[in-house]
Amino acid sequence: MASLYFSKSYSQNADLGSLLVVIPPVNSKRMLLVELSQKLQFPDYFGFNWDALYDLLCECYGIKEKNITIFHESVKDIPVTDLLKYLDVIQATCEWWKGYEDHKFFFVFNSNEKDHIMNLVNNNKYLFGIVIHSL
Repeated sequence: MASLYFSKSYSQNADLGSLLVVIPPVNSKRMLLVELSQKLQFPDYFGFNWDALYDLLCECYGIKEKNITIFHESVKDIPVTDLLKYLDVIQATCEWWKGYEDHKFFFVFNSNEKDHIMNLVNNNKYLFGIVIHSL
């Protein structure tokens, strides 16, 4: 089961994890993957696709901190098909890590986008294991 968190700002989430990654507003899959790659310092072989993102989130390449908070300032302009796939990657990543204690992810989205994301989650049969939290 994956948890999505919603908050107005990332400063409210500093206590959730040792590593705080802030993703600025993005409007495409490519922009999101580039930001994640840069902020999480993915290796040069990162393929900038969903499978590669999942692999590196599960590998936590070079991340020593146990808790990792990824705050998304805005994802509302990402095409729906790409945002759904990203939510699927989040769900799969959280499922993978629940069997281990090495790392825990907190995926936080801007609370202004809660309705949009909840609508996507609630209307997609593949995103059945996502729990919504407000901070």
